[in-house]
Amino acid sequence: MLGHVVAGLEAFAADPVKLGAFLISLWLAAALYFAVGVEKNLARKTLLMKLNFFVAAFPFSLLALSLGCSVAQLGCAVVLTQVLLLAVPLALVVALVLIRILMPRLQCAGCRSLHKSHALSRFAVREAKLLGLPLAPKVFLLERQAPVAYCVEDGSVIVVSVGVLELLSRREQEAVVLHELHHLASNGPSFKALSAVYRFFLPFSSRSFSKDIDLVEIRADDYAASRQGTRRFLNSARGKFSS
Repeated sequence: MLGHVVAGLEAFAADPVKLGAFLISLWLAAALYFAVGVEKNLARKTLLMKLNFFVAAFPFSLLALSLGCSVAQLGCAVVLTQVLLLAVPLALVVALVLIRILMPRLQCAGCRSLHKSHALSRFAVREAKLLGLPLAPKVFLLERQAPVAYCVEDGSVIVVSVGVLELLSRREQEAVVLHELHHLASNGPSFKALSAVYRFFLPFSSRSFSKDIDLVEIRADDYAASRQGTRRFLNSARGKFSS
C-alpha cells in the first residue's frame, strides 16, 4: 500500500510543472509568513494573512489532487494520504467560514437593537460620520448585567450590555462607543479574528500578534481620549468593566 503512495510521489516529482508550482508556492508561503511578521500596518498585515492562507493551502491541495489522478490503481493508502493532505486547507476554509459567517451571528445572538432615537445610537451615528465609516453603525443591546462591549464588523454593529447602560455614566458610555467605532474604522475585528486563526495554525507567531493586538487597543483608547479631550471617562469606564 505505501509503495503506491511512494510511486505517486515519484510521479509528482517527475512532473516539472507540478513540482515547480509546489516549490514556488512553498517559497511564497514562507515569504508571506516573514512579511506578516515584520509588517507594521495592520490593514496590510490583514491582507498579507489572507494571501498567506491561500498560498499555504495550495501545495497541500495540489499534491493531494495530483495523487488522485491515478487513484483507481493506487488503493486505500493513497486515499488516506489525500485526506491528510487536504485536512490543512479544509481546516483553513472551515475556520475562515466560521469567522466570516457564523461568528458575527453568534455575537449578535440574543441581542436586540437599541432604538435609533436613543442618545447612544444617535451619538454612534454622528461620530461614525466623522470617522468616515461607510455604514451607519447600529447599537445592539445584550441582556447581561455585567458591563460588556464589543463590535461586529459584519453590518457595522456595536454591542453593549444592559450593564453598560446601568452602571456607566453618559460620558463613559460615549468613551466605550468611541473605542468600538475606532475598531470598526480600522478593521479591528477582522484583524483579531484572522490573527487568532493564524496563531492556531502557526502558534510560534503568537508573540508578534499579541503586540499587534495590544497596539489595536491602545490606538482605540487614544482615539476615544482625543475625541473627549480627556482619558478620565475612558479610565473610569475601564475600571467598571474590570470590577
